[in-house]
Amino acid sequence: MIEACAIKHLPDPKDYMDFVFCAEGSSAGPEQLITKCATASAKSDIETCYGKGKGAEGKALIAKAGAATAKLNHEYTPWVDLDGKHSQAAEQNLEKAICDAYTGAAKPAA
Repeated sequence: MIEACAIKHLPDPKDYMDFVFCAEGSSAGPEQLITKCATASAKSDIETCYGKGKGAEGKALIAKAGAATAKLNHEYTPWVDLDGKHSQAAEQNLEKAICDAYTGAAKPAA
């Protein structure tokens, strides 16, 4: 739920992906992740959305994500599709899988 709240309240993909990578690389609890990973301007909104795991907005975002992914017939979570195909590699290391899949001119290092 914390990542769904971050994506909603960090509308710039760079900001929310920085949050996701920070969160995935941390063993901190959700409240500590907000302090550690969120931009200063979004911390309050993310905290309210998350609501200590009981926030109505966060629950609604998770329900919406679940409805959007139901058609994928996934068998577990996290279930990651990359370039339209299921990717177990992305489930283990999202950043590396995205960088490996990137076909642009200046390929980033993972």
